[in-house]
Amino acid sequence: DMIFPAVTVCNANPYRTDKISPVLLYYANLWGINATAANLAALSFPVIVDLINRNDTNTWVNVGFQLPDMLLN
Repeated sequence: DMIFPAVTVCNANPYRTDKISPVLLYYANLWGINATAANLAALSFPVIVDLINRNDTNTWVNVGFQLPDMLLN
């Protein structure tokens, strides 16, 4: 018998593209990188690593998916 079943919801995306774009542009300007689409795509992983290393949870939470983004009911 299970009193409360454990459920994990994962959409396999670490961040929302629409929300991370301003963060990527900020880092591109900060680091002097030309903000082309290819450069911004390549910059996403180093930016995520930097956010995690700096323990910048506010920015990380803002660019990530929230439960209401994925779950209707």
